[in-house]
Amino acid sequence: MKTKSLLAASLVLVMGMAGCSKSIDDESPVSGKADNVLLVTLPNTVKSTRAIEDPVDGNTTGLKDVTVFLLNGYIVEKVAEFEQQNINDHYLRIEQVSSSVDRVIVIANKADENILGLKNVDEIRNYPFTVKTQHKGQGLDNRTLMGEANVVAAPEEDPNSDGHLFKKAVVTLNAITARLEIGAVVPGDGVDKVDLIAVYVNNAYGTYPQKDLIFHKEDDPCWVVDMVNNPGANVGSKDPISAFTPEPYDPQEYTNLGDAQVKQSSDSKVYAYHVFPGNIPHIVMLVKLELLEGYYEVDDLGNPLKYKYGYVTFSKFNTGLPSPDDYVKEMLPHNIYKMGVGSKGIKINAKDVTDKPEKGPYDLGVYVDILPWEINEVTPEV
Repeated sequence: MKTKSLLAASLVLVMGMAGCSKSIDDESPVSGKADNVLLVTLPNTVKSTRAIEDPVDGNTTGLKDVTVFLLNGYIVEKVAEFEQQNINDHYLRIEQVSSSVDRVIVIANKADENILGLKNVDEIRNYPFTVKTQHKGQGLDNRTLMGEANVVAAPEEDPNSDGHLFKKAVVTLNAITARLEIGAVVPGDGVDKVDLIAVYVNNAYGTYPQKDLIFHKEDDPCWVVDMVNNPGANVGSKDPISAFTPEPYDPQEYTNLGDAQVKQSSDSKVYAYHVFPGNIPHIVMLVKLELLEGYYEVDDLGNPLKYKYGYVTFSKFNTGLPSPDDYVKEMLPHNIYKMGVGSKGIKINAKDVTDKPEKGPYDLGVYVDILPWEINEVTPEV
């Protein structure tokens, strides 16, 4: 079921300028004749303050920095930053603001000091944030947020009542990433027991906006498994599969080894990843199985070959809604996609295990719940 709870972190920017007033309801850009003061105000709903993490409900995103770009049309005329005390107090006073400033862009949790040198609108909107910058800290804190708005007149909001014409721009901040939360694997059809060895995010963008696609093909060395008495992937064995550690994966922020803290329970942790929007990432799982009778072969000596390991690749996200909304078409920013989190679990079916990941011709889907930050519950399927 798709659940939506609204969340919008907003900034109110108030500009003091001498000149003729306009209605506060006038949404068109306005200008003044003098350089004056700009007050940037944060609402109280924004708090100041790669991993196995607690699930999140999407209520707030913690801030560590806020940068305001003051625009004269296409060009950045001035850049201002919040200090920590400004974030705590929810406002920043900016002196010497040009009357030509007609629009603002705000970036919170910028993750890169080079952003301060950007010169125009295109440079800001197209700045290449990386996977690494979006995996600093846990939960929703420190995820990069962006928003922009026109400057409009607000004369009655003059906090000092000194006769200045004040202006404001109300900016809604949204995350540039979507969050994936992945729960525990559980036995599906033909499976008695299943253990997760590792989980990976594949077919995902490496930068924002969407410029380079991270896609490890089925023969990539990162999928190679090295273990003692290796029977071969998706090949039955009479003996339990021995312990092994997978090869390194790039980017490392998009992988985790199986962890006992992620379980089929309401108090479970999750495997959490932040991905850039625009497509459907693939969730690859490396698993060990013990098969049920009827789903395994028997060797020449009559030994049941009920143990195996292999890969499951989830490439579709099922929302559980009627068509045409039954599948997620692309990841949307400021959304949380939950897969098998808590007591639900993600079923691993014997028929879906392959010797290599990303191996066609069929697709596998997973049910997903979607929430705003927005949270989305989805289910993976073949």
